[in-house]
Amino acid sequence: MTVLSSYNILFYLSIIFPTSYMLWWSRHIPGDIFSTPDYRHSKSNHLHDSGFGEVDETETKISVNIHKAPYQTRQRTVRYAGDVKDDLTPEEALVAVPKLKAQLSRTRSNLRKLRSQNKLLRDRLSSMQSLVDNLHSRKMISDVASSLISQNYASNHFLLDELKSRTEGQPYSDALRSFARTLHFYSPKAYKYVRKVFNNTLPHPRTIIRWYESVSGEPGVTKESLDALKLKAAEMASNGKPLLGSLMMDEMAIRQQVLWNEQTRKLEGVPQLHSVHGTTGTAPSSVEQIPAAKEALVFMVTGIQAPWKIPVAYFLIKGLNSTEKKNIINIILESVHEAGVCIIALTFDGTCTNIATVNALGCEIRGDYMPLKTCFQHPSSNHEVHVLLDPVHMLKLVRNTLYKQKQLLTPNGIVK
Repeated sequence: MTVLSSYNILFYLSIIFPTSYMLWWSRHIPGDIFSTPDYRHSKSNHLHDSGFGEVDETETKISVNIHKAPYQTRQRTVRYAGDVKDDLTPEEALVAVPKLKAQLSRTRSNLRKLRSQNKLLRDRLSSMQSLVDNLHSRKMISDVASSLISQNYASNHFLLDELKSRTEGQPYSDALRSFARTLHFYSPKAYKYVRKVFNNTLPHPRTIIRWYESVSGEPGVTKESLDALKLKAAEMASNGKPLLGSLMMDEMAIRQQVLWNEQTRKLEGVPQLHSVHGTTGTAPSSVEQIPAAKEALVFMVTGIQAPWKIPVAYFLIKGLNSTEKKNIINIILESVHEAGVCIIALTFDGTCTNIATVNALGCEIRGDYMPLKTCFQHPSSNHEVHVLLDPVHMLKLVRNTLYKQKQLLTPNGIVK
């Protein structure tokens, strides 16, 4: 119980009670209860009925029972459409609707302005060369990318017409797909800018990623890898330099299993270099007699001038002799050479089959032959390809041989 003076009660109530309760007080108790002493006596029952306290029947003192007001969260100011509640009262709607109309008007004005700017820019872009020059002047693409894109797409007038007139739902042409992949490869920032200027006629960047993910992955030479090497070779050629690379070859053990793929109507897990009757067309009645591949022969190209690497081919095999491996290596060398890469080295493990393979290619690597010949002629050009045995694997072979034989015979004597 708190006893307050009639002259100070308004001050204390304004501190203790929230504004909403003061408004409720002013609506339910008419007049000013502190105007005259007679009014305080006549309206004492109102204070008692309101539940806020008890009033003594004295002229100068009022006794009030103060109840704690319930906690209320602060309402968020209406600024955006998402701030508007579903159950608006008419009073709240009168405040919110003008703000939403103003926001909508500003958004429409900005949209008209951006569309006008894009239209003016599209009108100035009269050719693909002007588009490339515009991107280069904005420093969105490098000099190498600018020259490469101009070389491949500047003369394609149908590509610019498709960018300006293509509507949603139409399939992308091969030229537009190629241009989109090339531009996104060299500069994602430039790609987003061109896509915005032409009202999203270019595919979304996620669509381009799905195009990269749609590589079939079937055994053999990977076309997408060769296309990437062609772009890299063209970039180096613009600087007047050849693209040098090293070819790496290795065999990896895989699980022996033959499966029938209903979508491709082919058997999976069979060796590529063995002809199996019934591998395409209809599903065979039994796959128990079909040989399963034991290893995957993988080829990868690594850069000499820059640190990059890319797998270019793989084959499922079940044991190959030196002649078969020689033929595969020549096929890979020719395919990579057509992509613009000059292979100057071949690296592999020092197994007996691999040594016999490079000897069939033209090398002379034998234990009793001195001096050694560690290079052979490239099948598509006159330059030499040098053979490098994997140092880590060769150290393992020496260690295993020493452990098994207990001693090794070297030109400097016996090693134990």
